[in-house]
Amino acid sequence: MAKEHASLPGAMLRECIRLALRTRGLRDGGFITAGARYSQSDSRWKASKGWSLSRPDENGVKLEWLERAGGRQSCAILQLHGGAYLVGFSDLYRNLAVRYSNLAGGAPVLSPDYRIAPQYRHPAALEDALAAWGWLMRRGIPASRVVVAGDSAGGNLALALTLKLRDTGQA
Repeated sequence: MAKEHASLPGAMLRECIRLALRTRGLRDGGFITAGARYSQSDSRWKASKGWSLSRPDENGVKLEWLERAGGRQSCAILQLHGGAYLVGFSDLYRNLAVRYSNLAGGAPVLSPDYRIAPQYRHPAALEDALAAWGWLMRRGIPASRVVVAGDSAGGNLALALTLKLRDTGQA
C-alpha cells in the first residue's frame, strides 16, 4: 500500500506540536511563564551549515530572514509566532522556521518579532505583520507566492493579516 503524504499545513502543525512537546517547561502547562522567560533570554541560536540568517529592521520591526543555500527564491513563508500575544519570538520559532523551509522545498522564511502585550496594545502586532509583508513585497516576491503561517496567536494574526490585505487590496 502506498504511503500517503500529509498536506503542508498538516505537516507544519504536526512539527509545531512535536517541538512544543519537546521544549522543557511547556510540557507541564507553564506556557506563558516558560515562554516569556525563554523569549527574553539571549539567543545562542546559529543557522546550521548551508543556511544563512539575517536580521533586517523594517521601520522598527525586528525581522529574521532565514535562507537555505540553493533553496527556492521565487516564494517565501511569512511565519507569525504564537505565544498568546504575550510571548515574543524565540529559538523555538527559529527551529520551526527551518522545518517550514524544509517542508516547502527550501523556501526562505521571514519571521517578525512583533510587538506584544502588555507593553503594546492592538493593533501593534497587526501593524508589525503588515510591515513584514511590505518587506517581502519590496523584495519582489509575488503575493501569490507567499505562504502566511502561524500557530496559536500567530494563526489569529495570520488570519487578521490576510483579511487586512484583502480589504486594502494589497493581495
